[in-house]
Amino acid sequence: MFGLFPLLLLIAVIVGAVMLARSAGRSRTGGPSRPPSALELLNARYARGEIGRDEYLRTRADIGAGSPQPGAPT
Repeated sequence: MFGLFPLLLLIAVIVGAVMLARSAGRSRTGGPSRPPSALELLNARYARGEIGRDEYLRTRADIGAGSPQPGAPT
């Protein structure tokens, strides 16, 4: 009976490690994480001030973004 406890403990550790590794690949909403879209990256660069309004509008038109998002410059 004493030999069974270490085996069960090892299995529990392995299962815990697998569950932790799986949860690391998910976003906070529980779904798989995805890379940001080109428009999301562009919006973030504009918000940080890395690019100006003219470059923002020109690039947004180049990537084929439709109507501007609320709060975006027009």
